[in-house]
Amino acid sequence: MKSAVTLATVTTEFLERPGLAPSTRETYELTLGLLLQKYGSWSIEIISKQTLVEYLNNLSHLKYTTHHKHQAILLGFAILLKFFEIYARFPENNQEISRSVVDYVAKLLDISPQKYSYYDWQGRSIKYHRAQIREFFGFQETKVSDAKELTNWLAEQALIYELKFEQLKLAAVARLRNLKLEPPTDLRLERIIRSAIRNFESKFFRDITSQLSNQSKKWIDDFLKEKASDQELDDTTQVNHDKQLNNPGDIQLSQHLDDTSNSEINTDVTILTWAELKTDPGRIGVESFQKEVAKLEIFEQLELPTDLFKKIPTKVLQVYKSRVVVEHPRDLRRHP
Repeated sequence: MKSAVTLATVTTEFLERPGLAPSTRETYELTLGLLLQKYGSWSIEIISKQTLVEYLNNLSHLKYTTHHKHQAILLGFAILLKFFEIYARFPENNQEISRSVVDYVAKLLDISPQKYSYYDWQGRSIKYHRAQIREFFGFQETKVSDAKELTNWLAEQALIYELKFEQLKLAAVARLRNLKLEPPTDLRLERIIRSAIRNFESKFFRDITSQLSNQSKKWIDDFLKEKASDQELDDTTQVNHDKQLNNPGDIQLSQHLDDTSNSEINTDVTILTWAELKTDPGRIGVESFQKEVAKLEIFEQLELPTDLFKKIPTKVLQVYKSRVVVEHPRDLRRHP
């Protein structure tokens, strides 16, 4: 004898059918929950139409809530769709959606703007909506492999955009849009850009260093080492001055070190401190002219290739000049 088909069996098959949106399934489950508790084990042959009608008519509060939910879903979906069409990404939170945008879209749909507050930004529905919108525009989520490729591409473009973060960010967003990839979050995109800049600089420093002779590298290293020591001594001179006045033995030792140091200095070139080497010429005068000549003589001693920075944009060189001006010599020596 064939077993009877129950209401629970029919309902389960209906809810599990392919293509049913999660939000729609949630609504059906909410609507039919009490009905299944009472009549789920009954055969569909003995459940009258009148029974179902009476049940549904008694769900006045549920119908009100579901109505609000459906309108909120429609409004939220429309806003996500329009946002993605313009920016090729989704808003990270509802704070990115201005009140004027909500009012405008709600007016087009003939829905009250207040219904937008019912839209769930953390539930399953919004994930399903995003997937639908991506598919509609032919986009995909950015995977780890895509992020690595973007990092490499940005490293190659760093010179073009003069190492400027905001310009690189705009270039990254445009690149992802052309590839039909949904951009990652702002925080993740920032990490990708900064990683690209680090990769560029590592290669940039290696390329510059490879063009220098061993002797030139030794002179630069020795110069920074010497000037670093001088600068550190200058920083502590004022602190130790009073102690030296009270200790004649320290004064004699200091004079002995000064005499030894001066005997090892190349007297053909006026010795400048590292701080002086980094400064601009200042007002035109004999003293400033002599200092600039001394700077040139120091650079001539380093025997740098004449075309060392030929392919580097002037603005990029200015970026590194600004960095060198504020960095301590020992920090500069840490670079390749």
